[in-house]
Amino acid sequence: MVNVDDTIHLCILYGINGAAILVNLLLIWIIVMRTPVAKRSYAIFLLNNAFIDVGFAMASVLGAARTISLPNGKVAFIYIGQCTGIGGIRLCNFCESLQIYLFLESMMILLLSFGYRRYIIRTGTAYVRLPPRKVVWCWCLFAYIMISPFWYLSMESLRDRSSAVARDLRSFNNNAAIAWLYNFDNRVVAIALFVVLFTPISMILMLILRKSLITNLSTMSRQGQIHHGYIVKALTYQILIPFGFLFSILAWFIDFSTFESGSIAQRFIIVLGNNIFTLASPLINLIYLPSYRKVFTNSEISKRPHII
Repeated sequence: MVNVDDTIHLCILYGINGAAILVNLLLIWIIVMRTPVAKRSYAIFLLNNAFIDVGFAMASVLGAARTISLPNGKVAFIYIGQCTGIGGIRLCNFCESLQIYLFLESMMILLLSFGYRRYIIRTGTAYVRLPPRKVVWCWCLFAYIMISPFWYLSMESLRDRSSAVARDLRSFNNNAAIAWLYNFDNRVVAIALFVVLFTPISMILMLILRKSLITNLSTMSRQGQIHHGYIVKALTYQILIPFGFLFSILAWFIDFSTFESGSIAQRFIIVLGNNIFTLASPLINLIYLPSYRKVFTNSEISKRPHII
């Protein structure tokens, strides 16, 4: 049985992720059906990010959980989503670890997008020879492989409910799927260190690449600035999205440190910080990329060649 707080939690979660799934599916359709030939190399990054967002949203809905800080460095995951009835604790743990993996993967794809854009405008001209699409797919595949060990570590660090946490969770429904982890487990420490280091380092690299992009754009012709300016703007706004995750980590840290403990902090990391980017990312692309925005304003996309 779920209580009133759980119901509100699920309603907000379903609302955010339901909208995210619909918007991302729309973006995927537009990318597949309406992307001009000259833009298809860069569209691979957009397509990967859209699929990542859909996967994250589905995992978040199925594996909805409330996190609770317990004594002796333990954290419990009380699964209130549909994973309990569909696949039990295995599916719930899979969904929880998948969210961490996909968030990190989204950061990798965004970083690659900046690198690709910097490579494209290196000559200072609007039209350049684009990398083959196979090469771009290989970059994305490498990103998936590089992050995958942390998915495995995350899965292995989540443990089934046992006597180690049973005493602290007597008030919860015995039918609920409950997993827990030990904060000082080597696997948890490895994941935490990677997330804590990788997220700010990636954002710093993106800001450096953004500054380089803007410098190059200022030396380009007006036509070149128009070609690339919208993309740089969209990428700039996407840099801000990971801040939601960082704020959620801060809320969890405050709760764990017992400075302020309560349901709001325990749910904040799941509801807001981890899910808002799945909706914000496709909206940014639909709003700021002219080729896709024109789908909503014109019956046919302009025939002029573009570089994206």
